[in-house]
Amino acid sequence: LKPDRRTFDGPYWVYLDTGVPMRIALAVEGSRGDVHPMLGLGDRLEARGHEVAVCAPPDMRAEVEARRMEFRPVGLDVHEGLNDNANALLAGGAKAVRAAYAWFLSTAREQLARLTELTLDFDGIIGASILIGGPRAAELL
Repeated sequence: LKPDRRTFDGPYWVYLDTGVPMRIALAVEGSRGDVHPMLGLGDRLEARGHEVAVCAPPDMRAEVEARRMEFRPVGLDVHEGLNDNANALLAGGAKAVRAAYAWFLSTAREQLARLTELTLDFDGIIGASILIGGPRAAELL
């Protein structure tokens, strides 16, 4: 981060500051703690004239649409997964690890199967959290 410019040094930020509007997919996996920072980023990008869509778990639809951003569901419903695995997660130890691993594999498969098709009409993807399908989808843009 360069304090005088308040932009990141990464390649995406160079393009985002050119003044040329882009279609940007914000792809994130996880709960509100993962999705909300991306919504804040989406607000900033829209204020700069970019068109933003958020690819996130299905249970984040209301959070995204409350910001009037386009929503494209990908991954698994996080709240449902937590409820279904509450006993194993609360037990801790091997049961918690097995439940978390099974969820991770399922959401990774869903991302790899769907994220590419959901983002083909974008100029770029900015990903966060456990986004296994992000690099593959970005390579195809």
